[in-house]
Amino acid sequence: KRKIKSTGFNLVVRRERRVFRDLAPDDPADNRPVVGMNRSLLVNTYFPFFNRFFAELGFRLALPGDMNPQGLDRMGSAFCHPVELAHAYAAELVNMDPDFYFMPLIRTIPVANTPPDQKTVTCVFVQAEPFYLRTAFPELATEKTLTTTLYLAEGNMPNLANLGEIGHRLGVRQADIKSALIAANTDQKEFFADIREMGAEALSELRQDPDAFGIVLFGRPYNSFVSIANKGIPAKFASRGFRIIPVDMLPADNPADGMVPNMYWAMGRVILAGARRIKDDPQLFGTYITNFSCGPDSFVISYFRDIMGRKPSLTLELDSHTADAGLETRIEAFLDIVRSYRQLPAKSKKQHTARFIPAQLEDRGSRTGVRISDGSWLPLSDKQVKILLPAMSRYGTRLLARSFNRIGIRAEALPPADEQALKVGRGNSSCKECLPLQTTIGTMLNYLYNKPSDEVDVFFMPSAEGPCRFGQYNVFSSRVIAKHRIRDVAVMSPSSTKGYRGLGDRFMMAAWRAIIIGDLFDEMWSTILAAAEDKEESLALLEREYQRILEVIDRGWPTVAARLSASAKVLEGVRLKLPYHEIPKISLLGEIYVRHDPISLQRLIERMAERGFAVRTASNGEWFKYVDWLRETGIEGERDLGFIIRKTVKRYLDHGIRKRLQKSGLFFVDGHDASVEPVIEAGSRFISPDFSCETILTVGAALHEILHPACGVISIGPFGCMPSRVAEAVLNEKFTTSVKRELVKNNGDARLAHILDRESKFPFMAIETDGNQFPQLIEARLEAFCLQAQRINEMMLTTEPQKGGTG
Repeated sequence: KRKIKSTGFNLVVRRERRVFRDLAPDDPADNRPVVGMNRSLLVNTYFPFFNRFFAELGFRLALPGDMNPQGLDRMGSAFCHPVELAHAYAAELVNMDPDFYFMPLIRTIPVANTPPDQKTVTCVFVQAEPFYLRTAFPELATEKTLTTTLYLAEGNMPNLANLGEIGHRLGVRQADIKSALIAANTDQKEFFADIREMGAEALSELRQDPDAFGIVLFGRPYNSFVSIANKGIPAKFASRGFRIIPVDMLPADNPADGMVPNMYWAMGRVILAGARRIKDDPQLFGTYITNFSCGPDSFVISYFRDIMGRKPSLTLELDSHTADAGLETRIEAFLDIVRSYRQLPAKSKKQHTARFIPAQLEDRGSRTGVRISDGSWLPLSDKQVKILLPAMSRYGTRLLARSFNRIGIRAEALPPADEQALKVGRGNSSCKECLPLQTTIGTMLNYLYNKPSDEVDVFFMPSAEGPCRFGQYNVFSSRVIAKHRIRDVAVMSPSSTKGYRGLGDRFMMAAWRAIIIGDLFDEMWSTILAAAEDKEESLALLEREYQRILEVIDRGWPTVAARLSASAKVLEGVRLKLPYHEIPKISLLGEIYVRHDPISLQRLIERMAERGFAVRTASNGEWFKYVDWLRETGIEGERDLGFIIRKTVKRYLDHGIRKRLQKSGLFFVDGHDASVEPVIEAGSRFISPDFSCETILTVGAALHEILHPACGVISIGPFGCMPSRVAEAVLNEKFTTSVKRELVKNNGDARLAHILDRESKFPFMAIETDGNQFPQLIEARLEAFCLQAQRINEMMLTTEPQKGGTG
């Protein structure tokens, strides 16, 4: 009821109206066939594109007008607020019953001034919308639903091919698809031009009064720029007489330099470019809308605040329970702070910090080295240099560290995080980042605090190009080192899209051997914990043989192969309480780091062993095989002759290691190279292979391994892990005997038909870990899970023995 004139001040509402300006009404006289899309996520920016595309093909695009709260009951996991709204709208969309549903996987979107070699991907939950909604709403898992992958940042060519498949199902010609795509791009460009014109007009009006200031609203189109999600925050500013401008209305003339390295999230780039633009503008101040448990924002907000420095900004974290009164109070306080800040003399607003030059990796000719803080350069093989490896496996990390000897480089495996390391990691982060970031930062700093003064260290933290948060770990690590002003420490970040190459094939093959051997020793350790007659003696024997392999892992393959055969013969003497095939086995899947991290697992493997279960942890090697598969299929990276040769050699080594160690009888044998293709094939029933993160592996491995050899599946991920939550949503509904029956039928294996006929759902449990002791609810669910898994195992034993060790 405020009387302040605010006409035209709320540009957020104007943007929303412009997005849906051309939405055709539900007119009975309009006899065009109807394509229904969800009023969710990126439709709040790209509706003009889709609307024009289908209109050109002779269809009417329809959106749900209201939300149906019953959709929230269909969610299979704890999603963020925008995805909650997507479920509520999807419920209403289903009620509309259009002729077709269109649910694209939008992989990339364009961002101005982005270098050609930099990806601009969308968030995990944005990409995965077709998969968790089709799982939650069986009505969408029919032939009426059209799904394809769109690369909106890459131009027409990839989209022409993908949309051509949709056109075939709609009964339209390829030529019509092409012309519709051109028209759709034209409409979308007009939308962007229109909103930037609105922004320019608002800024021009603001400049006419130097005493006035405006608010730039940072966030995503689906949580900040739509009325249903932003809790009326724009109106609260506008009604107080302040122009509020969406960040994507700012001029798109921001230079690419100064961007946070490897910022692959498209909206992250938009937000940080906008932050740089208003940082020194005396009339513009930022308000950032985020949502509880937003994965990208757990990093982007920290970068945003670093850019702002001393300049005031307001961050509002919203969810479905956010109270209006609290927002009013915080907005009033923020505006008071801004008014006070603007009265300060200019010199007091500047932030002065002494210059610090961090160490960096630098290639000179064919050699990789470190340019240290004094400007001098040392090759990685210099005796002063040491590579630090975060703990990724009980056995594999130490083997990997020793493998660096093969190319004359010193390396050390950092210990797994303990309570003190976790405390340090939390103290050097916002605690909203995922748990592996906190634990690796903590162990790194614990070492660096006490490192020898003359030692030059290189922290080994691989990278990726999204959509998961992992690709920002190396960036965050570098920033922490710089903030602490730690001299002579660099970060090494080989990328998944390049197959983690960088130190040459000689090291690559030695590292690959270390990874595979470490994975198998992890499984043998779990088998001994669960079923050895003399556990202590058997574990000591396993450690002795491990040490013997560790001593030779950096040597040539013939030496390593001979040692593996000798160790397998010794380990064959481990006596088990049961024949190996009778031991109940649990598959532990999920996020690659926490499934191997002791503080994340909270003794889960040991506790399951006390109940008689051997836990088969998904291997580290599985991820590297998946990365190779992505390159081979052209989804990620490039495939060349060198890649083909390396993959062939890796398969040979994988086969050779498994063939030798299988004689121990202490791990499950499913072929000699544990190919990833069957896992991807099983997962692709519900997850598109174009959705390139761990989700398809978790879903696929669960379906592939249940009854072969697992009697139950646990998926574990860090709190708020986006790929894990998508996998949980799918498996909670689709981890059923009916789905497994189809897989068994396709493989021609009917041995387990009696189980499939008697059961409906398999034992499955999803755990989110934050490094603390599991709550009582998890403990209770774990008890029930074990009872179900034991019953399945007893039923499995009525069939012939599965492949595996003899014990």
